[in-house]
Amino acid sequence: MKKFGVRLLGGGMDESPFAYKVINVVMHSQKPLVDVVGKFTQKIVKMDGAKHRSWNKDKREKIAGE
Repeated sequence: MKKFGVRLLGGGMDESPFAYKVINVVMHSQKPLVDVVGKFTQKIVKMDGAKHRSWNKDKREKIAGE
């Protein structure tokens, strides 16, 4: 997700936003039923009850996977 500029605050890859349908395909198929008034592009993901990782983590602290 880092490659796409998305910051993961909690949750695992099984909860990845990339596991869902492609919104542009869904919206195109629903075109006769909806009027698009805006678009939201997520940059932060927080999905589960996992311990929150601080934005200002101690530089000495090594987080698994980083």
